[in-house]
Amino acid sequence: MKKFFIAVCVLLFSIGCNSASDISSETVCGNWDMYLIDTGRNGEEQKQPIIYTFLPDGSYVCRIEDSTKEDVSNGKWEIKEGKLLLRDAANNIVAYTYGRGQRHTFSHTAYDKEFFPRGLTFVLRKQ
Repeated sequence: MKKFFIAVCVLLFSIGCNSASDISSETVCGNWDMYLIDTGRNGEEQKQPIIYTFLPDGSYVCRIEDSTKEDVSNGKWEIKEGKLLLRDAANNIVAYTYGRGQRHTFSHTAYDKEFFPRGLTFVLRKQ
């Protein structure tokens, strides 16, 4: 019985570990909406007028749409060690962690001493 329990624990652990590292281009490619969460205040998700489109060639297009204009930027994406890495035109890199929750998401929490010292979480949710 003890060996069975250990085998089940190992299986569950390996499933949990593989879920994040098994991100494929099929998982990433497509359109993703951005949401913001004020992590320090346990705030609600707030949808932003930002859409990321991840293309099969490893590039992405980020569109910021509002009532006055549409702003577009481009960059590259890659999957490395179970994370989605976004590299913008200025060569800045942001790492997003994958979560399977209710819907597939990628998230990144940033901290700024002055503006959001407890964290602001950026969530990408597949359309």
